[in-house]
Amino acid sequence: MDAINNFVGALNGVLFSVYTIYALLLTGALFTVWSIFGQYRALTHGVQVVRGKYDDKDDPGAINHFQALSAALSATVGLGNIAGVAVAVALGGPGAILWMWVIGILGMALKMTEVTQSMLYRNTDDPENPHGGPMFVVKEGFK
Repeated sequence: MDAINNFVGALNGVLFSVYTIYALLLTGALFTVWSIFGQYRALTHGVQVVRGKYDDKDDPGAINHFQALSAALSATVGLGNIAGVAVAVALGGPGAILWMWVIGILGMALKMTEVTQSMLYRNTDDPENPHGGPMFVVKEGFK
């Protein structure tokens, strides 16, 4: 059991090192600049989409906008995020909230870029059953 704990601890030290955090922050800042602060500009449009302003019963597809958002959020937000905030404040104090906001704002740019690529490179040969995801982005995006 100690060998497994040592291995997981060493792997954790490599994957979640300071360099990984800096790389993610720089990538988020880069996507923020490239998208011209798209995560801010898209907030009002996103609210309109979720409220059903663009819904049309005759549109092809299996789910509506709100159902797509609910499915995406169920995979993104979980108990770890909720408990993580409490643990961060308990361990880091009130200053941790500032860094959670900074990382959250830059993380929105990463998520927006990820979703945009997934929408651009999905397979829509069958409009009732579209296929997509990271494997389609890699396959089609690197052609």
